[in-house]
Amino acid sequence: MRHLLGRRDFRSFAANHTYAIEDTVRTLHRCEIKRSGPSLTFVLEGDGFLYKMCRGIVGTLVQLGRGKFTEAELKAMVAAQDRRVAGMTAPAHGLVLWKVFYGGKSARSVRPPRAAGTRSSLEG
Repeated sequence: MRHLLGRRDFRSFAANHTYAIEDTVRTLHRCEIKRSGPSLTFVLEGDGFLYKMCRGIVGTLVQLGRGKFTEAELKAMVAAQDRRVAGMTAPAHGLVLWKVFYGGKSARSVRPPRAAGTRSSLEG
């Protein structure tokens, strides 16, 4: 996951738009996976996110954890700046926007909903 931290072009993990995106460089400050029994929580903190970027990162990390990709391949995915070379897009269910910060202060803080039968949750 260290290959995802820092200021990088995250084009490989974002879904394509019908319009051109001027700048796909973002800074990812935190990328963690927390386990609680059978549940996994992915924590992504950054200065901004591209369309479906968090879902692309999480899907790729799940595949990495299952042995489909290696750390070296993850590094190559970041460098490629091409969505076609990265892993799957994680499904939207379970995705939660937890907090938004403006100027270092939390502007919004919510408790994520607990859906029946949900085995994993995402934070982004």
